[in-house]
Amino acid sequence: MEQWNAEPELSEALSKIEFNSVIGYGFDGEDTPRGIISVENGKAVSAGPYNGETLNWDLRATFDNWNKWLLKPPGMMGLGMAY
Repeated sequence: MEQWNAEPELSEALSKIEFNSVIGYGFDGEDTPRGIISVENGKAVSAGPYNGETLNWDLRATFDNWNKWLLKPPGMMGLGMAY
């Protein structure tokens, strides 16, 4: 959550379009996401383990891809390409 809000290219751009969403994150092939982040007006307001929340987005990737993105986040262009 702190990292999301500390990335102005992400949070400020999404704030301008009043982006609201509950985003799940997890690994390919698993039944449910491992974690979620709730975003209101572009800013993350909560994050934690997935507990059955209704998701607007469910992002899944391989372990290797998550590790790659932790070292170098994809940014807005990369997120657009993924979408």
